[in-house]
Amino acid sequence: MKKTIKLTKKVDVQLDIAYQVVAEVEHYPEFVPNVRAVKILAQNDDRMIAEMSFDSNLLNVRIQSLVTFHKNQSIIIEQLNGHFKSFQQDWRFEKVETGTLISVIYELEFNNLLSGMLALKEL
Repeated sequence: MKKTIKLTKKVDVQLDIAYQVVAEVEHYPEFVPNVRAVKILAQNDDRMIAEMSFDSNLLNVRIQSLVTFHKNQSIIIEQLNGHFKSFQQDWRFEKVETGTLISVIYELEFNNLLSGMLALKEL
């Protein structure tokens, strides 16, 4: 069972500031729904390995992910190990007249129908 979810929001801040906030992956529990915890395992200038825990009423999962940074353009998070058959989160940043347009696309593929149905019920 595969699902794609796209969310877009305009924020009234400069693109570089919006990018910096989202690039602070360790702070995702403060503003990304259902992210309970993030632990940084390794990091260099443009990549990071992070362990992320997601928590909803019906499902608790943890994944190890590769986070790739493309300064002021995109942040791509791909599951290396974890609960999903595949998981990718793609953040995009676009300068607009009065701020920044932030788009995030989640592509999730579940290992089985039951966990997929439980997770999608929460979204």
